[in-house]
Amino acid sequence: SRLETAVAIHIVHAMVATAAARVSMSWSPVQKLQAPLSPRTSSAAPLSPRVRFGRLSIPNGGGRGSLRQAAAAAAGTGCTSSKTCASPRRKQKTCASVTSSPGPPEEETLLTPRAPPRVVRGVPEEFATLRKFIITSGFESLSTQSPEWAALVKDILAAIDKEAGLHLKVCSKCRAFSTFSRALSLKKTLPMTELAFATLCREGMQRQDGVIMAVMRAKQEQTLQTIAESLAMNSDELDAFPGITELRLGPNLKSIAACTEERDRITAQADMRQELLPVLKEVDDARATLQEWCNVGETHFGGQRRVPHENGTQLTGADVHEFAKNELTVRLARAVVQIAAWESRWSNGGRRLSFKEVFSIFGNPVWEGSDVIPLSKAVMFQDGCTDWRTELDDQPLKAEDLDAVRPMRVVVRIRPELEHEAGDTRTASVLEDGTTMRFRGSGGGDQLLPFDTVLDSVSQASLFSKSGVKALVHKACEGHTATVFTFGQTGAGKTYSLLGPLEYMCQLAADIAVHDGNLPSSCCTLMDSARLAKVCEQGLVPRAAQFLFEVLSCGVKDGDASCTVQASCMEIYNECIFDLLQTGSVSSTAPKLDVHQRPAPERGFHVPGLTQVECSTPEALLQVLRQGVAARRVAGHAMSRESSRGHFVFTIELPAVGERPGSGGRLVFADLAGSERLKGVQVVQHLAMSHHNKSLMMLSSCVAALSGCPSAGPATGGSATAPVPAPVNVVFRNSKLTKVLMESLCGKGYTLVLAAISPAERHTEETASTLAFASRCSNILRQATDELSLTSGAVGQRRPQTLPKRQPEWPSSCCAHRHIEGTTYGRSPWH
Repeated sequence: SRLETAVAIHIVHAMVATAAARVSMSWSPVQKLQAPLSPRTSSAAPLSPRVRFGRLSIPNGGGRGSLRQAAAAAAGTGCTSSKTCASPRRKQKTCASVTSSPGPPEEETLLTPRAPPRVVRGVPEEFATLRKFIITSGFESLSTQSPEWAALVKDILAAIDKEAGLHLKVCSKCRAFSTFSRALSLKKTLPMTELAFATLCREGMQRQDGVIMAVMRAKQEQTLQTIAESLAMNSDELDAFPGITELRLGPNLKSIAACTEERDRITAQADMRQELLPVLKEVDDARATLQEWCNVGETHFGGQRRVPHENGTQLTGADVHEFAKNELTVRLARAVVQIAAWESRWSNGGRRLSFKEVFSIFGNPVWEGSDVIPLSKAVMFQDGCTDWRTELDDQPLKAEDLDAVRPMRVVVRIRPELEHEAGDTRTASVLEDGTTMRFRGSGGGDQLLPFDTVLDSVSQASLFSKSGVKALVHKACEGHTATVFTFGQTGAGKTYSLLGPLEYMCQLAADIAVHDGNLPSSCCTLMDSARLAKVCEQGLVPRAAQFLFEVLSCGVKDGDASCTVQASCMEIYNECIFDLLQTGSVSSTAPKLDVHQRPAPERGFHVPGLTQVECSTPEALLQVLRQGVAARRVAGHAMSRESSRGHFVFTIELPAVGERPGSGGRLVFADLAGSERLKGVQVVQHLAMSHHNKSLMMLSSCVAALSGCPSAGPATGGSATAPVPAPVNVVFRNSKLTKVLMESLCGKGYTLVLAAISPAERHTEETASTLAFASRCSNILRQATDELSLTSGAVGQRRPQTLPKRQPEWPSSCCAHRHIEGTTYGRSPWH
């Protein structure tokens, strides 16, 4: 019909007009973002409420439904349905529903325009780093805080600019519609606003988020690296602290600020930590070594399994583990003492700084162990320990050192106080010169006694290097007779100084551990250190035996025979001589030897029938020594649990082989039994004690005669009288001990007398007797080459002699001994 044709024509015109209106009314993305949120309050709406085309009034923004509604209104049907009424029944139903339902006026339903949906775009929440930097961080204000923050913001902006340029080259959408594209085309600064970033596509915002994250992570890593370098640790050690891993995973401006503040504090305190870094590193190294031995070393040599060595050194895995624990304890004690001294020197504005405050990261201590050992125990432990590495002295002496050796040398060793002697007043001490001793006798008043060397509470290694035994070994290799013998009361440390513990005689300094090559280097070093630490605890005889072969090897030329010595070991017990290298030497039926005078023209005495064992290696010589020491007679009493019941003599003969050094030389080591009182002892020991007290008294008489003293009785102090000639040959014949030591006291050669004393006040009488004997020995004049006549006394000028005062009730300078009854003494190596 004509009406339908007109309606169709009008519909076509309306559709064309609507499309043209939409093109003219299109907004840019920036205009959409800048539009207000509420359309009712907006005064910038660019469209009129409706658009008229002829007789049709089409609502603004309408689509097909709006066109149908307008056509229906123009046709007068009143049907506003957007669907076509095909069937009469459906058309009737729809129209009826429309016409029958009351509705608002036509002006509100058809002519009122619908507001377009206003969606304000922004940076999604998933790009948290980008949002925090642009919206909440206030990066513009960061540039004014410090040059460091200004540099960080500059780096971030430069990275954003670079990444935006790279992204626009590959993204056509952002290149057409983004604000960055327009800014770059106009060569303007990029607008750092959320609306500007919102014009980018999702990929563009994601890449900008990653760029900002990368710059922040680099800054934070740089800060953490500075912290690690200031604390002398690597990156892995730094990651072990709580919170560091979280900082690395999610860097932001807040975490960077915290890291920067912590870095400034740590770098400002770098000088304070520098003093303690070496000792702390030693503790950390000891911990790591112990841990590595527990993890790897014990799988090869765990428990009591022996660590094999080329020359037979006896060392077990338990020994290595115990050494590693002791080494860690020693270093911990040293660290605790130094930390306490360090804290007393540093303060911050009058406030004392603690170690944990300075050595910390974000409140977490960087070093554990400052309170493991109490300070008082650490001080006591450090005073009783020495670094064996600095005292391991096994190098031959120089010629100038040998020229200064005196034929008669006296060394006094003051042993440390034992537990049962705690609280006693010290009666003996050494002056700063190391050669003068201050002694306070029972009568009061201090006396200054000069000796060659005075050693107070030193280690075994220090005794070997400072006593002069090395020089005597050199002299024996040159063909002289060198003797070392100890003198002192029971429990003063004679046997410990000369022999050391029996279990420490099985280690060689020059030995090498044998393993399959799967052990790490730290475990190999630990095994060598454990062996050398045991070597340092050896006495003078084992150390001298090893040093002897070092000196002999230096004089042997290539192709010559190997170094071979002869060793013998005997004991003088109850005025009888026993060969300790024979089986059953300690039994009652053991053969007894005797001392005979050498045939003319030789002088002196010798023991015929004494077993001599040839030894060409240090381990063979130590094996002979261990056999002899194990066969000694020992007994326990109030002063010592393992007291020597006789005089122990170990002799090393160096036979003459061509012009080799050591031809005809001899090394003699004598461990004399201590003087004791007979009161309160058992009947079985009474005879042995009386015999060795008598031999010691005869030895004191010989020394008194050689030194020029009128008698061996109690000393009264002051200078010695003029030397009086004495029939020395008669005096030496009164005891087998004096016969054996005759050549050492008046013959050619060199002698070292080691006087062992206790500093406790309860042993004042015995200490005075020992010092009197040592003072007389220091006044004996000997000649290293020409023998003295056995019928003449010691001649020549003697050093002024000052003897310590003793109680007058003791009949002899060597028999004085205080017996303490009812006292239990703890186990001590000095006994």
